[in-house]
Amino acid sequence: NATVGTSVIQVKAIDNDVGPNAAVLYRLKQDTVGNYRSFAIDQVSGLITVKSPLDRERQKIYDIRVEAYDQGIPPLSTDLDLTIYVRNVNDYEPQFLIDEIRVNVTEHVPPGVEKIKLPDTVDRDEVDELDDPPSVVCYFIVYGNDEEIFNLEPESHILTISKELDREVKPNHTLIVKATENCSSKPNHISLPKIAPLSRSHHSALTRTNSQIKYLDWFNRYKHSRNLRSISDEKTFDDDVDQHQDDIHFQSIVSGILNDDSTLVQVIVQVDDINDNAPEFVSKVFTGGVTTAADFGTKIMSIRATDRDDGINAQISYFQIGEIHRTLTEGLDQLSRPPFLVDRRSGGVLLNFDPQKGMKGYFDFMVLANDTDGLQDIAHVFIYLLREDQRVRFVLRQQPVHVRDQIQLFRETLSNVTNAIVNVDDFKVHENKDGSVDKTKTDLYLHLVDRKDNSILEVDEVLRLIDQNIEKLDYLFKEFNVLDTQPSEALLLTSDVVQGHVVLWLIFANVFVSTLLIVVTSLCFSQRKTYKRELRAAYVNSYGSSPSDLTTRSATPRVPNTNKHSIEGSNPIWLKAYANEWFKNDDDLSHPGVLNGPDSLDENVLTAEYITRPSGKEFNGFTTQNNLSPFNVYQQIDKLTNDAQLLSRKLETTEL
Repeated sequence: NATVGTSVIQVKAIDNDVGPNAAVLYRLKQDTVGNYRSFAIDQVSGLITVKSPLDRERQKIYDIRVEAYDQGIPPLSTDLDLTIYVRNVNDYEPQFLIDEIRVNVTEHVPPGVEKIKLPDTVDRDEVDELDDPPSVVCYFIVYGNDEEIFNLEPESHILTISKELDREVKPNHTLIVKATENCSSKPNHISLPKIAPLSRSHHSALTRTNSQIKYLDWFNRYKHSRNLRSISDEKTFDDDVDQHQDDIHFQSIVSGILNDDSTLVQVIVQVDDINDNAPEFVSKVFTGGVTTAADFGTKIMSIRATDRDDGINAQISYFQIGEIHRTLTEGLDQLSRPPFLVDRRSGGVLLNFDPQKGMKGYFDFMVLANDTDGLQDIAHVFIYLLREDQRVRFVLRQQPVHVRDQIQLFRETLSNVTNAIVNVDDFKVHENKDGSVDKTKTDLYLHLVDRKDNSILEVDEVLRLIDQNIEKLDYLFKEFNVLDTQPSEALLLTSDVVQGHVVLWLIFANVFVSTLLIVVTSLCFSQRKTYKRELRAAYVNSYGSSPSDLTTRSATPRVPNTNKHSIEGSNPIWLKAYANEWFKNDDDLSHPGVLNGPDSLDENVLTAEYITRPSGKEFNGFTTQNNLSPFNVYQQIDKLTNDAQLLSRKLETTEL
């Protein structure tokens, strides 16, 4: 980067002559490469200067020849070969090869114990053996050390901590380090959003726990608002969302800065965990229920504890300690082993006996949560025996996976409003009445326990409590989209206990119906006997020997049975009467002494005593007899068919 005219070197030649022969002059001799063109020499003094700009990247060594000559005749001369080396200048700052460096520091370690050497930078400037030793590169923290937690040695590049770190408070720290060759002054700090990426799992766990507690504390204050969540709960939820957005924004800003300036590097200090936190149960009291229809080995509930530590230090084991106490129990005298078992890994409580109908009461025992180093916590567990018909079903327009995430909030809120212990029994996908499955709905089964005597509330009592507090539960039900509250579907199938007044009512109804049936049956038999006698009397009056007044009241002769066409021209089938002499002749042969007449009766209907009774009534010039029972018209018609001529002569048909 030397400018034109810059002195390079001065050469000097000595001549022992005197006078003009001793006057020495200087000049550059030409060379085939043309190096002489880049320099100039003073003819008298021999000072060589830069004639044209030099570029080390194009050429860093120039070989020239200087000639010194006197003024004698002929002039004498001598040559000097010079090698001019173009020295490198600091064109480039030191650069980091990577944009991010991750280091680990153990929490609660005293300051200065752990030392971390940061990687070196590279220099794009070319270094030769003829150059001066390279300048020292210094590191400075330009962002993320406002609290002066970290200390970085500029020349040695060693990072240490000046204060103890706590992973549970802040799991990682973000620093930005600048490398420079100007070690005499610190560079300016970079202004960025004061947000450092946090552990998402750690932050989410704290958010869920705090939101549940805060909601319970603020519920009564905000129960008349349009939003179920309290202000603090809303703020916590919004902060969780904003944290994620700010992390993305922060990383985008840092990436842009690092791309523009290669002397900067992002250093992420991750705090390693030690087992300094004991497990903590999410609740000091766990309650649950088991129905008498449950099977052996069924998982009836779960106990859960959290550990703020990380990795292996957060592994929790669960144990049941002490005796399992029974209170107000019935039908459990035959149990010879613990009624419940606690799964060591998952914390699930398993049923260890076969429930039977008629068993009553509740159990309580202690559980322990232990981590890998023996840190522990204790909680109390209550398990109630209940019938299927003591469960209440809530129909929610949410999927089961979403309901499970917020069930603790629903449970605690309902418990505070009803002043009862609320236990969650089961989650099921809703099933419609036609048997189809609706995956957008969830059937949530609960049962409630009286806090005073630990007795299970009946379904009607639970529904009554809900109805009484429906205003307080209005926004809770809207938040969870509760569509219906009703008894368990298995109520009619599993309820074997029938109230005494229901039994008495059924017995009375059966006796009343039986008595009524006997009375009605007796009346039917009595009426049947009476009508049978009346029918028999009517039969005698119609076909008996007593004189009938029908013939005296009517001008038209009538006979028993239903033959109303007994006279000539009365049958619409016949337009005129037919000769009936064959009737008289045949009748005389078969029944002597019977009078002739046009009337006919079925001989199978009248008895023999009616055959001999004559009647001498005459109407319209015809002689009629009412006692013609021996004569059978159907038999005579059969005889008519044997005499075709007689039938054709006596019978004539016409159209109706």
